[in-house]
Amino acid sequence: MFDLIFDAFSAWNQIGLILMGLVFCAIGGGVIAYEALWFINGVPVQARIKELRVSQKNKRKHFKSKSAPSSEDEKEGFLEGFKKQPVASGFGLFFVLLFLGIPIGFTCFGLYKGYNYFALTSGGAYANAKVVDHESHYDSENGYSYNVVVAFQDASGRQWRLEDKISYGDDPSYPIGETLGVYYDSQDPEKFVIDDFWHNMALIIPFTLVGPIFLGFLFFVSYMQKRQNATEDGESGSFGRETYYSVYEYRLPNGEMAEKVSNWGSNIVGRNIPGRVLKLYVSKSDPEKFKRPSLIPIFFGMIFLVPGVFIFHQAFTAYEMNYITFVIVFGALGYVTYKVKGFVDKIPKKD
Repeated sequence: MFDLIFDAFSAWNQIGLILMGLVFCAIGGGVIAYEALWFINGVPVQARIKELRVSQKNKRKHFKSKSAPSSEDEKEGFLEGFKKQPVASGFGLFFVLLFLGIPIGFTCFGLYKGYNYFALTSGGAYANAKVVDHESHYDSENGYSYNVVVAFQDASGRQWRLEDKISYGDDPSYPIGETLGVYYDSQDPEKFVIDDFWHNMALIIPFTLVGPIFLGFLFFVSYMQKRQNATEDGESGSFGRETYYSVYEYRLPNGEMAEKVSNWGSNIVGRNIPGRVLKLYVSKSDPEKFKRPSLIPIFFGMIFLVPGVFIFHQAFTAYEMNYITFVIVFGALGYVTYKVKGFVDKIPKKD
């Protein structure tokens, strides 16, 4: 049972890292590739900033519909949707529960291990122990990890030689011959912990915080979304700052002068002072399309691309694929295929 749980955690973590790596690499690689294509295929021309145009985001009022659905209507809508499309709704519900369940599972695991530690330190018996050996465990992906072996005598005078359940890589936690304290269950001395808070809790605390941080992030996003909606509905908020759009003037290949407004605006005038001469890249197929070269997108792309490559590396080195990995992957592919097929079936045959 525990093997199944750990295999599921390992598979979910690996797939999560792969998806995260794909997203990061797609964003970073896409931005860099977009800039590179303009640099390779674009025609460099000399342009001049003719003027700046200013826009201001005005406060807008929206009125809620009196017939807005209530929470009961939303519940009924979900139930009706589940009845109409049980497979799609079932897959969606499964992935939502899995999406929420993994971080909560980490927190529950951390709380369980933390409770065991504090239960032994507060209610267990205490004994002086000696480190007598190191047990090494080899993992082809992560290398060697070490568990210390301690020897101690319980209250009844019986000698125990036990391996600590917490392992660390590279080097053992304690050298052979060191004396340290242990807390153990007087009814079952094999249940023990070393009297060292950080040795036991250094990994447990991050595990415990995964769920609260994840849920806190979701609540924060929800709060910001509600706040934005409240602003758009006129309940609160203020006028936005002015945004400046550069008007570029440049000569087309046919000799005519073109005057185009940038699609990107800024709250800072900076390098957009009228009269400034600069270089633009113009599309060969459509000279009215242009791109202003900048290193900012390259840096932005690298910020995503480098972590994406690192995340990919971690996904395939820190975790080993198992059968649950393939179950989740094929399940996700089946769900996507089902949704795409449903979308395609709705398109008229003539289209």
